[in-house]
Amino acid sequence: MRFLLTAQEGTAREEIEKIVSEINGVIVGCIEITNDYQIEISEAKTVSELNEIAEQLKANDAVDDVTIHYLDEMEFDAIPNDSDWASEEWSSKYPEESTGVLKQSMLWKHGNIIMKCPM
Repeated sequence: MRFLLTAQEGTAREEIEKIVSEINGVIVGCIEITNDYQIEISEAKTVSELNEIAEQLKANDAVDDVTIHYLDEMEFDAIPNDSDWASEEWSSKYPEESTGVLKQSMLWKHGNIIMKCPM
């Protein structure tokens, strides 16, 4: 599961790494100029547990904001009722978008730029 964390201006990356290690997480991406960090935790968590972790992170003075990255894979029991999609897997109709990875060309197409932090 992933979180998007915005650090207070002037907060050193090392301080964010320490905060993230307290939740057994790692930084997997960031935009340094805006102090935004993408945090990943490997353990499976319930929605309640994710909310608790987000609140724990927000309680730190070095953290400006935290949101749960809901675009991660989640399992649920649902039956599609849309006839356009019920007979076909998403990946067969839209193979580029179904890989779970945003390709650079897709980001440019949508006018977004994502920069990677040095790891």
